[in-house]
Amino acid sequence: MSDFLNIADFLAPINKNELNFDQGYKEGTIGFNIKVHDEENFPDMDEADLVLIGCGEQRGNGHHLAYSAGPDAIRRQFYQLYFWHQDLRIADLGNLRKGAGLADTYAALRTVVNELINEKKTVIILGGSHDLTLAQYYAYEQNKSIIEVTNVDALIDLNLDSDFRCDNFLMELLTGETELCSSL
Repeated sequence: MSDFLNIADFLAPINKNELNFDQGYKEGTIGFNIKVHDEENFPDMDEADLVLIGCGEQRGNGHHLAYSAGPDAIRRQFYQLYFWHQDLRIADLGNLRKGAGLADTYAALRTVVNELINEKKTVIILGGSHDLTLAQYYAYEQNKSIIEVTNVDALIDLNLDSDFRCDNFLMELLTGETELCSSL
């Protein structure tokens, strides 16, 4: 459990009451059943199979000052869904804190994901620009894990002429050969 307390330093708690506008969640919904990192508690990770992490980082797509509220917008809808699989234990660890620089956010995300996969947790990252996929990928690479990747997007992000990492991250993921590797 001590490793999880260390990753908590990278994560900002969430407020379920703000997400549902103080309406509460109906019994049988994900929001009613999910364990969340809030101001008072960090979920018991031994009791979680699936872990959510929000990350609003957008500097990889050229929005240098923006840190999106997208993860909370996703949560608002997700928490309202019916909780079909009662044997699945879900925890929401909150939102990754914005790093001083983009490389800091990548490093924090990689560290958090690495700790969670070391504990055999399935991790879902909510929000952020697509270049965050690299931080997740490098967490698995660090563990020498074989993974399968699915990427759903309007474009294939292989544009090496773009200055924005979100436009060309797939080339690095597929080849591991780019100058950008050093920033992770």
